[in-house]
Amino acid sequence: MLSKLISAHAEADKLDVRRSDEVLAPVEMLADAAGAQWRFLRARVDELAKATTGLDVVALTRVLHAVLNLHLDLERRILSARDEPPHSS
Repeated sequence: MLSKLISAHAEADKLDVRRSDEVLAPVEMLADAAGAQWRFLRARVDELAKATTGLDVVALTRVLHAVLNLHLDLERRILSARDEPPHSS
């Protein structure tokens, strides 16, 4: 179930960034990084579902927590870059 939620959120992120007519290159790069993070998170959630020891569960949970915190920071950067007015040359 968590894996499905991650996939749905990742897809929504992609649509949100792609919605604007003129996506700035930095926003596109940040969005690509976010997509990579979602793929990493989904793989770790799948590993967590198959974990057989308490140590594996704790280790994977700590990894998920750390990457989710990094992802929240990245999402703030995406929103900030997306909403920033274009710089005039």
